[in-house]
Amino acid sequence: MISRATNFGRATRINLSAEVFWKFIGALADPTEDMPTLRRYAKKRSPIPKGLS
Repeated sequence: MISRATNFGRATRINLSAEVFWKFIGALADPTEDMPTLRRYAKKRSPIPKGLS
């Protein structure tokens, strides 16, 4: 099982099979993919003032 943090500072458990877990780990080692849409949005000015996000 893997725990993940939530906005409330608590951890919840998610159940993963060993196969899915190792597939995820393998994906972390893969080369990164270009994400033009994400890159475009990252360049835009945020409506949230710095320090509040």
